[in-house]
Amino acid sequence: MGYEFTSRVRYSECGQNEVLTYDHLADYFQDCTVFHDASVGMGMRYWSDKQAMWVLTAWKILIFDRPACGDLIRVRTDAIECKGFRGLRNFTMRNEEGKLLAAAHTKWALISTENGRPVRILPEEGDAYGHNQPLPIEEERERIQVPEDAPKGDGIEVMPFYLDSNHHVNNAQYIKLIQDLIPEDFPIHTLRVSYHSSATLGDVMYPRIAVGAHSITGALENADGNPFVIFEFRDCFSETDKNVAFL
Repeated sequence: MGYEFTSRVRYSECGQNEVLTYDHLADYFQDCTVFHDASVGMGMRYWSDKQAMWVLTAWKILIFDRPACGDLIRVRTDAIECKGFRGLRNFTMRNEEGKLLAAAHTKWALISTENGRPVRILPEEGDAYGHNQPLPIEEERERIQVPEDAPKGDGIEVMPFYLDSNHHVNNAQYIKLIQDLIPEDFPIHTLRVSYHSSATLGDVMYPRIAVGAHSITGALENADGNPFVIFEFRDCFSETDKNVAFL
């Protein structure tokens, strides 16, 4: 059982080139998750009453094309697996003609809002989400490596508008902060983000970024050098991931 909704790309979601920005692409996938939760009776109130929350731990997004302002889009999510305290989800974004614009593989963890410990998913909760076939997105076996000599930038203080209902910096906000720090003309086709700890109001995040020939890697870290997030943006696809575009 998956969930799908249609929308129109808004002017406020586009950058100077009049196409959907990377952070708003992530927003659409996040929103689809929330809508899916509600559709199976496990919306925000359900998890709040259970004193638990779903936390995104990593995602890999393949971007084949980005819709322009006013374009109609269809966004879909499918739960792949819910086991223990972990969940896997896939996402797709298609245009009005059904062409695949973007796809994603994501990893989640169910965490207690009281003590931050993992919460076991009940069998009936996993069954409600469904168990679907995963997209053939290549599994990244290697961790994102940030060069030790990557320069450290000025600190970014976490402001209230960075936060979501969990009182943490929202997943898409990290992407927005990162995309504002990299060259504007770098075309992102593969986007990987690994989340390590949650930044909250008043925290200061220090960027470290290394620009390569076909990739940009980096992290947003605390003052001690421990990462909030580690990321990699590539201007290409793996040979396996190229085929996802034809689904």
